[in-house]
Amino acid sequence: MSISEAREASHNRLFSPSVARAIAAQLIQAVAFMHSRGVVHADLHEANILLRLPSSIDNLTPDQLYKRYGQPELEQITRLDGKPLDPWVPTFGVVPIWFGDASDTMSLADSRIFLIDFSESFQPAVDIRQSSHTPFVLRSPEILLEPTAQVSFPAEIWSLACAVFAIIGQRPLFETWFPTSWANRKQCFDDQLRRLDGSPRRLLEDRLEDSIQEPRRQAEISEMDEEEKQAFLVLLKSMLSFRPDDRPSAQQVLESSWMQKWAQPAFESMKDNLKT
Repeated sequence: MSISEAREASHNRLFSPSVARAIAAQLIQAVAFMHSRGVVHADLHEANILLRLPSSIDNLTPDQLYKRYGQPELEQITRLDGKPLDPWVPTFGVVPIWFGDASDTMSLADSRIFLIDFSESFQPAVDIRQSSHTPFVLRSPEILLEPTAQVSFPAEIWSLACAVFAIIGQRPLFETWFPTSWANRKQCFDDQLRRLDGSPRRLLEDRLEDSIQEPRRQAEISEMDEEEKQAFLVLLKSMLSFRPDDRPSAQQVLESSWMQKWAQPAFESMKDNLKT
């Protein structure tokens, strides 16, 4: 189950603050490890971040498993042309069962993740790439706007920032169409980069308020306090720097104030919960 599926299964599309921090910490650790080995994942998004099965499943008998999750649902397999199945074709398939928890009911002990889909991963020192398979709205500006820009570590730091924001909040950081090249910017912006449709430019602080703080208030769960909010904004703003060279390395993200004071302690608490 991916974290996006867990969110879709929930009532409010939120993880609890401690679970969200623990998941974000693990993702940052995973990316930092890959980057330290000279590897870029190159397809970083929520659907490629899977949650491990709830630990409680290990203690269920088959009867308890069926009682909690239901009996296997079978689907008969038939040929479209009505002819008999070949001898090696199974007569039925089993519909996948939902083993996961909704994001808003997930416990800290069940917030362990693993990163998947390394089919696009590569080593920038060995392989030069100028195209990205990361979802469009998660790509960095240089990848979107510069045809000759190379996909490398700074581009993934941008995508990592987007992923972390989505984990912590209710909605993704970017949800809109963006020009596919610098030459096409005049379809949306004037020479001062003001939107032609007249809508105001939104600050990151505004996005944090309506995607994290306000949904948490409505769900009656803890908001970010001022200290955490400022540390989170400082980290995100650095990771979302327009110029690639201005973005921190994954190791610097790992050593950031927000990671050390909020995300890492949640991760350590998760590990403690696994021991009990």
